[in-house]
Amino acid sequence: MFNDSINFVAQSIEKSQLVDRNGCYYQSLQGFLPESLLSELAKLNTSSCSVVKLEKQEHQPRVRVDYSEAISKKLNIIFKSSKIKNVLEHKYKLKLYPQTTDIWFDLGGYNLKPHTDDPRLALSLQIYLDTEKDIPGTALYDSETDDTTFCIFKYVKNTGYSLLNNDRSWHGTEFIMNSDKIRKSIYIRYGTSPQ
Repeated sequence: MFNDSINFVAQSIEKSQLVDRNGCYYQSLQGFLPESLLSELAKLNTSSCSVVKLEKQEHQPRVRVDYSEAISKKLNIIFKSSKIKNVLEHKYKLKLYPQTTDIWFDLGGYNLKPHTDDPRLALSLQIYLDTEKDIPGTALYDSETDDTTFCIFKYVKNTGYSLLNNDRSWHGTEFIMNSDKIRKSIYIRYGTSPQ
C-alpha cells in the first residue's frame, strides 16, 4: 500500500511543470494523492484525533495532527521515501533531506501575511484536503509589502503546490479565513541538511 501511494505521488510531482517567476520556483500540483489516501484523510477532524499547536504559530488558530496518530505516521513514511525525494531533487536541482509531514487544521480567523519560510526549510509542499470557495488558498507575492498576487493556489481538494524557499518565495493566505469550516491540508517539509 505504501509503495502504491509513493509511486502515485512521485508521478504527480514528475508530471507537474516547474515554474520560475523572477527567481520564485514553484509547481502547481493537481490530483496529487491517490483516492485511498484521500478517503482516509477525509475522516479526520479536530475531535477525531489528537492535535497540537505548531512551533512559532502558537498564537494562530492552527493545529496539527499529533505525530503519534497512525495517519500522521503513514504520511511521514510516504514523504520520507527516497523515490519522492529523488523526483523533487531532480525537479529543483538540489539535495534534499526529508523533515516532517503535518496535517493542518486552520480555523476561523486564520491568516498569514506575505512571508518566506524558516531558513531550515529548503522546499515545502502543501496539499488541500477539501474544496470550499470561502476558505483561502495560498497566494504568491513579489515582496513582503506587495499585496498584489501573481499566482493563487485555490483551496481545492487534492491540489496544491511545491515551493522552493528563497528570498523570492513570498507567500501567504489568499485572504483572512472568516469561515466556520476547517481548512484542512497536508504540509510537507524538506531541508538542505539532515536534522
